[in-house]
Amino acid sequence: MGATIKEIFTLYAWEYLMINEGKVPTNHKKVIDAIINCRTDVYGITFYKCEGCGEIHTSFRSCGNRHCPTCQDHKTKLWTAKQLSKELSTNYFMITFTVPEEIRDFFLQNQKEAYSALFKASSDSIKESTQKSRTMSGATTGFFGVLHTWGRQIQYHPHIHYVVPGGALNIKKQSWISSSKDFFLPIFQLSKLCKDRFKTLMKNKGLLHQIPHVVWVWERGWNVNIQSVGSGRNTIKYLSRYVFKVAISDYRILKVQNRRVYFKFRSKKTGQVVTTSLEVLDFIKRYLLHVLPSGFMKIRYFGFMHTSFNMEYKDIRLIIDGLVAVLNKPVKPIIQKVFISCSACGKEMKFMFSILPNNIRIRGSSG
Repeated sequence: MGATIKEIFTLYAWEYLMINEGKVPTNHKKVIDAIINCRTDVYGITFYKCEGCGEIHTSFRSCGNRHCPTCQDHKTKLWTAKQLSKELSTNYFMITFTVPEEIRDFFLQNQKEAYSALFKASSDSIKESTQKSRTMSGATTGFFGVLHTWGRQIQYHPHIHYVVPGGALNIKKQSWISSSKDFFLPIFQLSKLCKDRFKTLMKNKGLLHQIPHVVWVWERGWNVNIQSVGSGRNTIKYLSRYVFKVAISDYRILKVQNRRVYFKFRSKKTGQVVTTSLEVLDFIKRYLLHVLPSGFMKIRYFGFMHTSFNMEYKDIRLIIDGLVAVLNKPVKPIIQKVFISCSACGKEMKFMFSILPNNIRIRGSSG
């Protein structure tokens, strides 16, 4: 049976902190503390009552830290349900922008500025390419992006996945312009636009001189990948596994032996499951590389998916659904209820109250 990240941090994080005394950022220390104390009496206890059998259940409260692998499952389910309920009846694409290896150290040292600039440069590239498109010019696209900072071996590998409905909204004509199912936007154009915009943003922030002078980084295109994924359902479910997770989940950890953490990953080249290992303190270090700056938003919405867009989302759906109806394709909206189930009978449990460490009682609607 494999070890958990919580167990690894509990046993070895103190050693990591001692060896790196004075070098560990405050937000990293907070994450270490949260992971170790999650689901313990440090955060209090919650009481639930089953609506089916009436049994009372108790549970230690989770830490709520977004970098903790223990307590994010419910958030993942809620986010997934919300996104699936907003799925549009059109073909979807996933567009991925990856940071060149030569400037990843710069990203690591300037995370807040670099991540924000990557979001800005890549999202603007999608918008501008849409406007330059022969078929979608003058229309507005909508999409959301999720920042990931890790690769399969939990190495530092920042990239952004965008989920994009295949088409754009013509507001004046109240119509939807569908793209081809196999082609959305030209990769070369997106790559060049993103690279040039990122360089300009770094220059405006006075950070360009910190980026290593590697000629090809600015002369060649950056890595952009576009995949046609059919409905948005599978892509949303795929991303949901990572939106509220960091780097690696417990199920991938096989064991800790002789101060080495053994874990599995799927090889990108062969597709086979491979086992590798890291010295335990190196494992902790790699895990903490993916702690985001405080308050940083790793999920962002753009175009007609942004909350400030001047048209109700339900009206956008009606426009697209109208086109789908004309094409005789049935619309199947997804409504998924998320709740905590009773371990005894499987029915929904209602929150009663929580007792916090300072003995403050928080009551629920059921009293």
